[in-house]
Amino acid sequence: MLNINEIKAYMVSLNRAFDFDVRLRPSDETIMLYVPQERVAPIVRTGFTSLRQLKGLSKKLAEKFGGRSEVILVQDEAQQELESGFYQMLNRKFNDQIVSLYISFRDESVVDAFIEVSELNDGLQREIETHYKNILEEAALRLGDLQWLESPSNLPSLIALLRSLKALQPIDLQGLTEELQGD
Repeated sequence: MLNINEIKAYMVSLNRAFDFDVRLRPSDETIMLYVPQERVAPIVRTGFTSLRQLKGLSKKLAEKFGGRSEVILVQDEAQQELESGFYQMLNRKFNDQIVSLYISFRDESVVDAFIEVSELNDGLQREIETHYKNILEEAALRLGDLQWLESPSNLPSLIALLRSLKALQPIDLQGLTEELQGD
């Protein structure tokens, strides 16, 4: 499991002043870098970074920690409040099936989003997308790219893992993984 403090320490070890929010997306442990858009400039200078530098950092994080890394440009703290509001509105409408919602502004009026849903199916996906588009339109925004993440809520519980591990002893991690995926 990834550790935010290790990720931040690695970023500091690169001898660059990366001062922005780092989060882990729970479903796939993607490293999410939330960078204030006002701190991004065409070229690197004191107090600013560039898109090129951010892409390089994202690539290094993915290589170092063996997963994915994404850069999310945020306009300000108001965006986090907006993201939280959208999340709450969707959960109210869809009975707490929205596990997580992350948004990024492509420009002033276009919003890209990652939505993680428990028990996602085609019908539910269409309903959520339609409702989300309506919410955005009411806020004078448009939906850009929308990526869907299926929640890992169907993963075995800790107790089920421990019981399987005990029953299958001695077994290595690869064998346990294969056994659990076969169920």
